[in-house]
Amino acid sequence: MLRRRAASDAFRHPQNPLVLACLFLIAATPSIEVYAAAPASGLAPIYGGSEGWFAPPPKSAWTLDVIPYGFLAWSTGTTTVLGRSADVHASPTQGLAHLEKVPFMGYVEARKGPFGIYGDVLFAEVGLTRYAVTSHKSATVSAAAGLDATVVIGEVGGTFQLGEWASKRGTTAVDVLGGARYWYQNAGLKLDLTQTLDLRGLVIENNVAIARSGDIDWVDPLVGGRIRHTLPNGHLVYLRGDVGGFHGGSQFTWNLTALYDFELRVGKRATFSGVAGYRLLDVDYSQGEGYTLYDFDMLLQGPVVGLDITF
Repeated sequence: MLRRRAASDAFRHPQNPLVLACLFLIAATPSIEVYAAAPASGLAPIYGGSEGWFAPPPKSAWTLDVIPYGFLAWSTGTTTVLGRSADVHASPTQGLAHLEKVPFMGYVEARKGPFGIYGDVLFAEVGLTRYAVTSHKSATVSAAAGLDATVVIGEVGGTFQLGEWASKRGTTAVDVLGGARYWYQNAGLKLDLTQTLDLRGLVIENNVAIARSGDIDWVDPLVGGRIRHTLPNGHLVYLRGDVGGFHGGSQFTWNLTALYDFELRVGKRATFSGVAGYRLLDVDYSQGEGYTLYDFDMLLQGPVVGLDITF
């Protein structure tokens, strides 16, 4: 997502994402063996020489990228509040139509040489109706009437550039990254009042029973990698994959992002670029049991659009 320099930040089964992410990254870039055979292949390492894969690039000044963006996500999965479960199938248009506050999403990364630090934050508050929320097949409730949720996803981490190579088709850089992703949620699952509904722990408002989660938060450690390919016209193709959780926060989480960064305007102090792509973010978290169970097993996926401001 960062212009022409090292950059950064976009199924369901937990056992598959790690393999999927690895295959995704391997398929998207030439192999290390091809780079090692640079004289024969026509590829030339921009830095490295005889020191090989881990050689650092030349020192350079700090660069800063600030990227306000929008993540227009489909939400698909299951949420459980106070032991009551419901399936969620919400489209981006349903989410936008039922926003209760103005959302905020932004990314920032600072880099010098091979090292970088980054931060990412997403805030949204939505109130979904029964058209997006339905009773889970194993639930003991007759019908789910909606879901109100506040969601905050924050991420901090660092990157290290392993190498950068040039060819007639542009330059390709490979990074490793590590960090942590923070999740905060406060959910209220609305349920139709029926004679069979167990009201333990529920709040009755306007003839609707509401299961309130209270404040729920956790932190997922994560590791991953990314590939940045700068085309001859200066545009950037960006691929990132990471996995995390490992029962340290959630049971498992994974993220895949593919972006295209295209230059719009070069100013005296900053370069402005458009960003467009697609992201998939999956998480499986649970705590408690019985009528204290909170579970969030959700895949968020959809287009990403933004503005990259490089200083």
